[in-house]
Amino acid sequence: MTFNPTTDLPNLNTGESAVSILEGKIIKGAATTPGGNKTDSIYVKFEFKKVPGEQYEYAGYRRTGFQEDEH
Repeated sequence: MTFNPTTDLPNLNTGESAVSILEGKIIKGAATTPGGNKTDSIYVKFEFKKVPGEQYEYAGYRRTGFQEDEH
C-alpha cells in the first residue's frame, strides 16, 4: 500500500501553497503502540511548492481506541 507521487495538491490547511507528495506507504500491523498493541504504520514524504527542495516527513501509526494507548 503505497502513495503515488502527486504534484500541486492544494494545501487545505492554509490555502496558500501547493503540496507535492513524493512518496509514502502504509504498512499493516508494523507499529507497536505505547500500550503494546499492534497497529498500522504510515509514512509520507512531501514538499511545499513555496519552499522547493525542502522535504518533510510524517510518520505515525493508526489510533487503536484502546485506553492504554491514549497518552
